[in-house]
Amino acid sequence: MAAVRLYKLKDEFGDRLELDVKAYPLRPGDRPSLPAVPGAMQGRMRAGAEARQDGLEFKPWPEGKPAPASSLPSLEAAKCAALQGEDAFRAYDLALFGAYFEECLDVADREVLLELARRTGLDIERFAGDLDSRSQQSLVMAEFLECLDTFGAYAQGVPLTSFNNSPPLVGCAPVDVYRTASLRQLEPLAR
Repeated sequence: MAAVRLYKLKDEFGDRLELDVKAYPLRPGDRPSLPAVPGAMQGRMRAGAEARQDGLEFKPWPEGKPAPASSLPSLEAAKCAALQGEDAFRAYDLALFGAYFEECLDVADREVLLELARRTGLDIERFAGDLDSRSQQSLVMAEFLECLDTFGAYAQGVPLTSFNNSPPLVGCAPVDVYRTASLRQLEPLAR
């Protein structure tokens, strides 16, 4: 949802606004999948109600269906898409969010990641080769460690959105909050 809002602002501000999307895995490393629990489903439903403003239709994660074990595969896949250009990254990034929140797909599954690459028109052979080589894993982990180093105690959730390394917004904020923060960076008050 935050990605949709930030991309909307990018369209609004054009070249004046630079988005630097960095990877931040919530569950780095290999861990078992967790089944959906009622509290998580309630949070997802609240987010779903808010998402409708952005043209998204969140679906509740099926009770008992294991959630993705880690966000690392999807973050690596997004970096592989970025190797094909900014537009490829944006399309793939949005497809990942749609697959997870609207389709309840396991975005840690290689076949799901490949299908999203097909849907978004990526060069599938190149994407599969980059994904299978794990060439972007070190970049994902470097960005994760940079985030922890830069934001310390603030780095407790996603999305974590910072404007010129200001203290970050944690969690999805209304588009007007992102717009105000962007304008403060683009048009600072005269001193």
